[in-house]
Amino acid sequence: MSKLTESYNHGVDSTPLLEKTIGLLLQETAEKNPDKEAVVFCAEGIRKTFSQLLQETDALAAGLLALGFQPGDRLAVWSPNRYEWVLTQYATARVGMILVAVSPMFGPEELKYALNKVQPQGIVIAPKSPKKDFHKVLMSMVKSDAGSSSLSQLKIISMEGETEGDVLKFEDVTKRGGEQEVERLKQLQQTLQPDQPIHIAFTSGTTGPPKAPAFSHRHVINNCYFTGRRLNYHEEDHRLCVPMPIWRALGMIVCNLNPLVFGHTAVYSGPDFNPLAVLAAIDKERCTSVYGNSPMLMALVKQPTFGDYDVSSLKTAVIGGQGIGGSDLPLPMLQLFRQKLHLTNVTVAMPMTECGPVAFQGVLGDPEEKLTSTVGRTLSHVEVKVVDDAGCTVPVNTPGHFLTRGYYIMLHYWGDQEKTDKAFTADGWFQTGDFISMDEDGYVQLLGRESERIKVGDSYIFPKEVENVLRSHKQVKDGQIVELSVSGETKLCACVVLESGASLSETDVLDFCKDKLPAFQVPQFVCFFDTFPLTPTKKVKKSEVKLEAERKLKLS
Repeated sequence: MSKLTESYNHGVDSTPLLEKTIGLLLQETAEKNPDKEAVVFCAEGIRKTFSQLLQETDALAAGLLALGFQPGDRLAVWSPNRYEWVLTQYATARVGMILVAVSPMFGPEELKYALNKVQPQGIVIAPKSPKKDFHKVLMSMVKSDAGSSSLSQLKIISMEGETEGDVLKFEDVTKRGGEQEVERLKQLQQTLQPDQPIHIAFTSGTTGPPKAPAFSHRHVINNCYFTGRRLNYHEEDHRLCVPMPIWRALGMIVCNLNPLVFGHTAVYSGPDFNPLAVLAAIDKERCTSVYGNSPMLMALVKQPTFGDYDVSSLKTAVIGGQGIGGSDLPLPMLQLFRQKLHLTNVTVAMPMTECGPVAFQGVLGDPEEKLTSTVGRTLSHVEVKVVDDAGCTVPVNTPGHFLTRGYYIMLHYWGDQEKTDKAFTADGWFQTGDFISMDEDGYVQLLGRESERIKVGDSYIFPKEVENVLRSHKQVKDGQIVELSVSGETKLCACVVLESGASLSETDVLDFCKDKLPAFQVPQFVCFFDTFPLTPTKKVKKSEVKLEAERKLKLS
């Protein structure tokens, strides 16, 4: 690749995009590898070969047709990682329905918002867990809204456990389909098209109510395919460890579709992230590849009993994150992961829900400097440019607005044409709302969200620049930067959560920042927190942090 001078990159690739549906991919893979393991769910003790997976997928799909579901209908799933989740994803694809991924961390209000936004015809819910009684929460909501919203018309399917009223058992649904539904299912595989909508995922909702990007078969299959090709998945067999939540776009698409796209085995360590369960899965199932972020992998290697597990089968990792540049993965951490987890192949990736879901990714063999300072480079068949406020492409290594277009961009925000229209330029560029810079090799540094930019004097700063410095202190567990108005002037406040047993003063924090940052980026105030308030998707609620900082400093 020749050196760039302008911040525009086109991921030219002679390998064509796949023009298939998820349903046909599953069928083709099952025909090629009928007896090979497709999925393993360690916590549930479930193992399914590709032929079994296809058979059980079609049983559920036929059952959905028998219940009256039609192509284009929406079916929500409200559950942590379970086999039924994956089965529902594949079955809705075979029918031509649209799967709606709902965070199991959603409380009643968030759930009500999500369901009213996408208006699903049905919902599949998880059994009661120590964290939540899904059935009780949903039924209470339905009863309180009886006759006043579409919630009362929902077909409710419970994965397991006792049911009441019109609630259906998942297992019973798989037995409902007859010859008529089976025949119709076969016909649908010949008529469904790759550009039809198939998935809806929710954004994190840190800057407002979550949006609901919709994706087609073509979007998600090719994002999985081309991110996997960068790991040589098309040339090697893998057993993929999946510790991340599959209700998030990255898990739902890149992980759940991996067996269909590459014929690999996906190993799900448990319903939620548990470091010991992940280590046990890697050990027992001889996993060769793992998807995760830096905190997840660090949690593995920090376990006191880490040495009790054999993780020598691992060789490949995709480390996702949205820290500034690639500094979610500083060099000492990368070296630690390589040593402890036997990783010879590592790429970084930057997820963005609207980009279905990987926006940038490195390549095998990237030098450590690129792995630790960037989020990778443009994907195949995708265009990326960096522009100034006037919309003009900027020279390389110049910060600007991140615009992109290509197969991986969402179809639209479901139920929100105004936000959809605002997100795209007249010539089809998606305006991500992120600030980035691109170097002469096409590698990208993420600087932050446009909405997070803070003007201090004549300069702009991005909170992540300071936050990453705060987090680099050994006694700091997490750090957030918020903007305060003091006597009409903009001031920076460092909001800090300390590690257990740590002891730092405000002066200690400020002195540390002065040693690491230019003067205009050094905070003027410090506030200590026990924890930060989080959204249901575990993103920090900065608006609430700011209010609490103002209260602590007696500014409000």
